[in-house]
Amino acid sequence: MIASLLPEDKLEKHSAAEKKIERKAPKVLVVDDDPVIRTAASQILGMNFDVTSCATGEDALSMTSKLRPDAVLLDIGLAGMSGFEVLSRLKEDPEVRDIPVIFVTGEDSADIESSGFRNGAADFVKKPFAPEVLTQRTKRVIELYHLQSGLKSEVDRQQMRSERLSLEMMMALAKTVDAKDHYTNGHSNRVAIYSAELARRMGKSDAEQQQIFRMGLMHDIGKIGVSEDIINKPGRLTDEEFEQIKRHTIIGSEILSSITEMPDLATGARSHHEKYNGSGYPDGLAGKDIPEAARIICCADCYDAMTSTRTYSTPMPQEKVRAECMVQMIDDDKDYLMNELSFTEDIWRGSGRLEELSHDESELHGGLENIAGLDTEEGTKHCGGEEFYHITLEAFADSAEEYTNDIRRFIEADDRQNAMIKLHSLKGSARTIGAAELGELAYQGEMFYRGNSDECPDIEAML
Repeated sequence: MIASLLPEDKLEKHSAAEKKIERKAPKVLVVDDDPVIRTAASQILGMNFDVTSCATGEDALSMTSKLRPDAVLLDIGLAGMSGFEVLSRLKEDPEVRDIPVIFVTGEDSADIESSGFRNGAADFVKKPFAPEVLTQRTKRVIELYHLQSGLKSEVDRQQMRSERLSLEMMMALAKTVDAKDHYTNGHSNRVAIYSAELARRMGKSDAEQQQIFRMGLMHDIGKIGVSEDIINKPGRLTDEEFEQIKRHTIIGSEILSSITEMPDLATGARSHHEKYNGSGYPDGLAGKDIPEAARIICCADCYDAMTSTRTYSTPMPQEKVRAECMVQMIDDDKDYLMNELSFTEDIWRGSGRLEELSHDESELHGGLENIAGLDTEEGTKHCGGEEFYHITLEAFADSAEEYTNDIRRFIEADDRQNAMIKLHSLKGSARTIGAAELGELAYQGEMFYRGNSDECPDIEAML
């Protein structure tokens, strides 16, 4: 497994108060095939920046990737690969495309400047340099780059906080619904977990699993509008009472339809009592006319009803439940842990794990301590700080099983195109977190499947 490449002793956990932030000078890469220009630019900028220089376009590409400078000062008229070609190549690389490039030219041409800006240059400076102009333009470009990067990080952080708050509110609402009937305590959460695990086994992505989990949490929200006397009635319901129970699907759909950012929530609430033969409610949908997510939730809902104590029933033996639904999950549940008494959220074993809302955000997700060769400083740099690095590591661990399964599946099917794409994605993820060893293995695999290498790497080493 990819996740098993992570080492237990690599990451040290420090609070913000324990770790002193060392501010370093911004890094500038100067690219020019004239040693005089390189020397001049390095001397001028060296008073305010950490400057590195190189002479060719090929070196510019490799050093930009390695150093991750805050700006690249790039000569347009390079011998061999021109400055325009270098800029185009940099913009094609998602890992460095946002690093600003300042073109350097000895020509006074509006057409060249216009072409440069169209292709993504951040600014121009003329040769020979006016030192103050060179310094101030470089400083301005870097400050803008840092501002944009900081804004993006803050937007990402606020989005994560918003998602966390939304999930907390959903859990609170689900508990409110379950509290109307003490026999169904924890029902909504169990249905959500079972639904997400079913989705994982169906090959759904992490994002799809997370969405179905939320739909499962909210599937019974409409019971808020049903009388507790009816919900808790120990005997058989009258036809009129049953009609009121059935309305919880419509009430839930109406409540959740106002959440325009998550339209599927309303779908799950409305359609989770539809039956494949068309005998369900409220719309009498049949077969594949029933939304797939609602079918998944319906299966999970039925399973939990059969394995829980209710006013009208006691838990069924596992063999009898197996005859009804979720066969493979039941076969895997050798000790019959999937029930209201033994239930744990670990039942959802896939990449879409339930977020631990109460965890200390300075601590790493369990299982993240074992990435081989992990360079935490490199990863922290890529991710914009220690806090974001830890969040990124968690996301990597969450996607590790998906990477493993997809890569193995594509290789076994000799699907070279998709294997190459998945290895390329893994390469970027591994390098982002500072796992250079894993990134290199993925890179070698990508090159092999691209047809750029005759040597097949040890793919199993990464799986």
